[in-house]
Amino acid sequence: MSHSQPPAGPYGQNPPGSAPPLPPFPPPVPPAPPIPPQVGSSKRKKAGIAIGALIVVGAVVGGFALFGEDGEASDTVVDDGKRYKLTAPDTVLSEYESWGDAPQEHTMAEGETALLGIGDGKRISNEWSTVDMSDPDSDFDNAKSIVFTGFYGSVDDPDKSVDAFFDVMRRSAVLSQPVGDKEKQSPKGFKNGIMKCQYQKSDAEPGQPDTTPLCIWADHSTVASVVVVDATQDKLSLEKGAEIAAGLREEIRVEIK
Repeated sequence: MSHSQPPAGPYGQNPPGSAPPLPPFPPPVPPAPPIPPQVGSSKRKKAGIAIGALIVVGAVVGGFALFGEDGEASDTVVDDGKRYKLTAPDTVLSEYESWGDAPQEHTMAEGETALLGIGDGKRISNEWSTVDMSDPDSDFDNAKSIVFTGFYGSVDDPDKSVDAFFDVMRRSAVLSQPVGDKEKQSPKGFKNGIMKCQYQKSDAEPGQPDTTPLCIWADHSTVASVVVVDATQDKLSLEKGAEIAAGLREEIRVEIK
């Protein structure tokens, strides 16, 4: 497996006879920075590869079903009447520190809003880890990391937005593939929203987990994906992934007043 960062673009093309492509938009999550072979220990390289394999989403290809076209009934999500934004603080859940490029907020492109069912939206992403990813002597065999991609604005149907986000992730997967079905989760303290989790499998190196939970939540203001990578566990449970995602939501979702 190559240790270099996947090239950016070009965007995929529609198969013959399919609907015209939606306007392309940037990947919701930036690829992990490459780990130079000459820098750091093999443990750092393995950690970087495992995380990078899971957070690369890739360019979205034309031909997705537009949000809300499937006609299926949605779970009703209570609207508490408040509006929220998503933030990316330096420290979350007491032990995870921000790493990589500084988080940046962007206005959602037209294609993103159409695919995910979010009006007047903003996009933000970040990564946090329990070890210093820039230090080759860090204990990467015991590293835990969180990779987050979030959107906030006006969300009419949170359930459909969650399913649409899973569809985007599945169809644009580069280095990971979904395993099994997505499952609805109700972790302690998670209110006024809907969350579903699914395993993602990647070609990880020895000593790193190759199956990791991906959880996506939505409420009437926010939609976000959370990937939890825990090198201390062969296979972190979906329930534990949901618990961490719920804790992250509690800390980074801030009411707009």
